[in-house]
Amino acid sequence: MKRETFIEAIEAVEKQLMEDVKVSKSLAAAFPNARTADLMPDNHLLVNVLIKILQAEMNDNDVCQYGSSWIEWFCFETNFGNESWRLKAYNKDKSIIPMDNAGELYDYLNNR
Repeated sequence: MKRETFIEAIEAVEKQLMEDVKVSKSLAAAFPNARTADLMPDNHLLVNVLIKILQAEMNDNDVCQYGSSWIEWFCFETNFGNESWRLKAYNKDKSIIPMDNAGELYDYLNNR
């Protein structure tokens, strides 16, 4: 998979999830007795299959030190790299793997 395509796909997942959060917050304002999490659009099927396609294309079959694939970890645990300072990724020699953005994730997956 081309680097640009991978980055575009990861950014599309992030944008979709941000839009879903925005919609659920707007619905929560209209329905104050409902929980915001319950008002999230139910489009996880598309996000899940896109993640699976990315995993297959990038041969992301390993479980990272946090118990998920690297792509899942990057998207959902580090909030698309925005919180990579909180959950750092490490090589076997204990050196830090830079994963602040989708390009760095691609580089890691492509060069391991």
